[in-house]
Amino acid sequence: MWEVNFELFQTYAKVFHLDEIRVIGKEIWLDGACVHIVGTGRKEECGSERTVLYLLEEQPEEDRPEQTKREFLMNFAAVTKAMCIREIEIGGERLVLQGGSAGNLSQTEFAKAHLLFRQMIEQGWHIAENSPFYKMDWKRIRLVELQLENSVEVQLAGSVRKLTVGPTSRDYIVRVPVRLERGGSAKLSVPLEKGGEEVVCYINQVTLLEPLVKEREKFKDPQYRERILQHVSEEEYETMKDTALDTIARMCPEGMGYFTVEYECTRDNFSAQFNAAEELDLASPSAGTTVIGGSFGATSIILLGSSPAQETGPHGLRSRCATIQYAVPAATEALDAELFMMTEMIPEKEYYFDAGK
Repeated sequence: MWEVNFELFQTYAKVFHLDEIRVIGKEIWLDGACVHIVGTGRKEECGSERTVLYLLEEQPEEDRPEQTKREFLMNFAAVTKAMCIREIEIGGERLVLQGGSAGNLSQTEFAKAHLLFRQMIEQGWHIAENSPFYKMDWKRIRLVELQLENSVEVQLAGSVRKLTVGPTSRDYIVRVPVRLERGGSAKLSVPLEKGGEEVVCYINQVTLLEPLVKEREKFKDPQYRERILQHVSEEEYETMKDTALDTIARMCPEGMGYFTVEYECTRDNFSAQFNAAEELDLASPSAGTTVIGGSFGATSIILLGSSPAQETGPHGLRSRCATIQYAVPAATEALDAELFMMTEMIPEKEYYFDAGK
């Protein structure tokens, strides 16, 4: 629990005080996800003015020490829209946004949120009783701050007319069991939602990757060494090599490896995440680093994986490769796994709203 005193409170009150506020207080639904647009705040910082748009959206449940990896992934999978908003048109005004930050209301953002909401309430802002956020635990709410491209005085009279969201992604928990056999293939029919569309995933090749062996070979490659030594000294090169090998050895020791899956999907904008069945039912570490591609690592993020042999697979679709970062003995011939999640890449999208609402 962090200490709070009046000195700290006075500092927060000064830092989070806004020079000008415009209340919006409107909710919009983006593909089933509710976003509450609180309003804008303008503040002078270091001789220049900065205007920020504040929004609320639901976020995944916090990680709990007792939950399994399966539970963590199911809670973590969510549609995140607010951070990707690029433009918003309210009444006759068009706000161009250039990214920002987000934080959980119940943690480090609590003081900022409390003072922000207080200032907004004084200007007439409120959350309606029928809003999804009205009784929602603050642990499940994310405060998003998006900076306006130009710090200008805005009136924001009228309704939300149009909103542009940049490229995003959506996760579908599918949990299709599959036994992966080295050298084998399979065809999986994946229902994205109950009674909804199915995506077919063709598993074309299953192999085993030994990351430590692959990394050693990379550092022994004369061309790779020559290319890196153009930017670092011999000593730095050796340090880099030792650090990389040591990190990989902790995640996947000598004699162990990762199953890799080369596959195609009938939807080009979908990718698949495979997980070892045994790993999904193990306790998820309460503190750690998520390693891109699947599992948890203790200290570093290193991309470990393979690339498909060809860009197009035997079914005429884009070929992809997934690495199951769960270490097994290198002699393992089969692995019980799940096609746990499908991720849809969504291009920039414009939303139009009824101006009368």
